[in-house]
Amino acid sequence: MRMWRKDGKDKNRMERNRSKNLLTVKLRKVGKSNIVTVPQPIMEAENLKEGQKLELKIEAGKLVLTL
Repeated sequence: MRMWRKDGKDKNRMERNRSKNLLTVKLRKVGKSNIVTVPQPIMEAENLKEGQKLELKIEAGKLVLTL
């Protein structure tokens, strides 16, 4: 499992990937559901809160998660 460090290196990597519109997260199985794991730096950068409802849709063959 990929861990995010507090030293800023991962946050800088996240910012570089974000500028390319590329963020990688994990999809895992929990019971009969599939869960998308969102790293804390992304939660903070996008001001996301636990329990917040997001919209999931497919656009041009890509999975898009929006507020």
